[in-house]
Amino acid sequence: MRLLTEHLVAFDLRSVDLLLRCCRYNHVLRILRVVSRSADGWLYPLLVVAISVALPGHGLRFFYTVATGFALVLPLQELVKRSVKRLRPYMRDTRLQHLVIPPDAFSFPSGHTANAWLMAMLTVDFLPFLALPMLIWAMLVGVSRVALGVHYPSDVLAGAVLGGCTGLFLSGGAA
Repeated sequence: MRLLTEHLVAFDLRSVDLLLRCCRYNHVLRILRVVSRSADGWLYPLLVVAISVALPGHGLRFFYTVATGFALVLPLQELVKRSVKRLRPYMRDTRLQHLVIPPDAFSFPSGHTANAWLMAMLTVDFLPFLALPMLIWAMLVGVSRVALGVHYPSDVLAGAVLGGCTGLFLSGGAA
């Protein structure tokens, strides 16, 4: 098991380094910062209001579903982060740089990615025609967190599974 873990960490570090080198161009970094910032949390209330207006008969249900989703995902993220205590890539390998300030010292799982996948899944449940843009956005949030040097690919994968599965669990033919 330890050998598998060492290989995963080595793969993660190589992936972060490669992505950082590929995304070093200013215009790409600006876009990735915007994508990452879109998952800071400020966008979610705006999305809830917009969907509530777009679906007057389902707005309150969407609000409660989103609130329930975050009530489940946020404590789970913190529990796992505090249990695993995986340091961020730039803390483990000082040759790596981080291009945004992370909210805490621990990287596993990616909270930004979990939250993005939760919102994407719940939004798609209520507005299926938004599936492609929401899923692309959630994937880009994960990529941005790795490219900005604050997460490993496995952190992002774990966040996507946590948020996506929670969203699927709460979904159920709302529209």
